This record gives sequence, C-alpha cells and structure tokens, in this order.
Amino acid sequence: DIFMYSNLSAKEFEKKLLEKTFEPFILKMITNRGARIYPHGQPETFCVDHWRCRFLVKKPNASLQKEIALLQMQLTDAKFDIIKTEHLYNFDGKAGYSSAEE
Repeated sequence: DIFMYSNLSAKEFEKKLLEKTFEPFILKMITNRGARIYPHGQPETFCVDHWRCRFLVKKPNASLQKEIALLQMQLTDAKFDIIKTEHLYNFDGKAGYSSAEE
C-alpha cells in the first residue's frame, strides 16, 4: 500500500493514476477514509486529501524491494506526493493484511 497526498477529486485522482502503468504491479484498489474509491466506488463518497493505493505484484517474487523502490520513483515522476508505504505480506499462503474488498 502506498499512501499519497492529493487535493484532487476522487474522479481526477483515479484518472491520473490509471493513466500510468506500473510494471510489475497492478493497481488493485484506491481507498479514502477506508471507503473504496476504485474499483466500483460510489461517486458521492466524501473524500479528504489522503489516499491509499494498493498495488499488488502480477507474479509473486521472493524479493521485490528494488521493484517497490522503482514504483515509488515512477509515482514521484508522475507528480504524486507519497506520504508512506506499507509492505503487504502473505504468511503460509494467506494474506497478512486487511482487505477493503471483502
């Protein structure tokens, strides 16, 4: 998960983020205040300037540290303001992180 600051509207933020590709990652979801914005968000959701973007790797790899750093560089180059990053891990084949999708 990469948390970013932006004062764009939900629609503008989503559009700006979806214009880019971030190999080997895929954008799985965007949330704001815990509410899912992408995919299948509700347009009337009240949003603040703090966004969580969940990127998942397309093909699992033992070590992705370099790819995560490159993702951060790509986001910075695209003028996104990164607040913090939380790495997501699986333990014994199960997600060790919460999901806004369930």
